Amino acid sequence: ASVDLILCDYVLEHLSVPDRFFEESWRVLKPAGFLCIRTANLLSYFGIFSRIIPSRSHLRVLRRVKEQVKDQDIFPTYYRMNTVSRLKSSLSRYGFVAAVYGFEAEPGYLSFSRFFYWLGVTHQKHAPGFLKVGIHAFAQKPKTRD
Repeated sequence: ASVDLILCDYVLEHLSVPDRFFEESWRVLKPAGFLCIRTANLLSYFGIFSRIIPSRSHLRVLRRVKEQVKDQDIFPTYYRMNTVSRLKSSLSRYGFVAAVYGFEAEPGYLSFSRFFYWLGVTHQKHAPGFLKVGIHAFAQKPKTRD
């Protein structure tokens, strides 16, 4: 109970046992402390392609769509907590008061192709929240646990 804020930025998808992360977050956060998470959404087109493409090919594919990707920037992915509903449920189970929702930024990673970029922008504008490319979660540890 010594930390005011925990930031988890595109890490959750790489945790093989995300429950350990939530347990440890609860343990170290002060009452009224915040846990802020940004992660990839398994149900989005990005998440689906990430799961379909074999791990050994991730570096090769990323180098085609993104500049300056290094070997050390590629980590195993598990996607054990990467849907809006799973994340909401887990945060609630651990006692956090949370807002969890899908979001989508400008699809710069699709700029390698005009057509795919257009598809990304169209998706950004029209997809329902649970299918958005990213997930934001803002959770607070209550001052006292019920």
